[in-house]
Amino acid sequence: MLKALAIGKLKSQGEFKAALEDVVSAYPKDSVSIKANEILAYIKAKNIEVSDTTKIKQIQQKIDSIAYTFDQNIQQYFILLYNKHSLVPAEVIPKIKAFNTVNYQMKSLIVSNGTLNLEKDYISVISFPNYQDAIQYYNDILKENGVLSLLDANTVEFFIISRDNLALMAKTSAIKEYSQFFKKNYLQ
Repeated sequence: MLKALAIGKLKSQGEFKAALEDVVSAYPKDSVSIKANEILAYIKAKNIEVSDTTKIKQIQQKIDSIAYTFDQNIQQYFILLYNKHSLVPAEVIPKIKAFNTVNYQMKSLIVSNGTLNLEKDYISVISFPNYQDAIQYYNDILKENGVLSLLDANTVEFFIISRDNLALMAKTSAIKEYSQFFKKNYLQ
């Protein structure tokens, strides 16, 4: 990836794109592939000349700010993300806690709520020791009638997310990017 970025600073736009495409094909499941694809998409969307080093630096800063990572073996959270004022946590949290009591009583799960940014709040269920436990919970709670099924799908999103990725999402508000990352890494 560093080589591709160096090419972007020193060579033509075509050579930069080719170097990024090489990164994507050489490392399809690595986070560098995600970054390379994001840079390619940004260049295409903005139709910019890559020889402008100021623009390259801005692109790299944006990409670096949303570099989510996936590790199956680290602690994960279940997050219900919602538009502020679109639901009342006091109505949803007891349903989640009741679900946990019946289905996950041995897990010592903690349910809480918080603010992600000016537009979004969240309810979290923490913590799961790894991806496998978290995705099992995700599938179980989404299937359970009366817990989350009554929520308006247009105003809520459900994720499994690591602590570091949640902090990054809060910092960057890159929710759409995390949604794509989640679908690609967690649901396949």
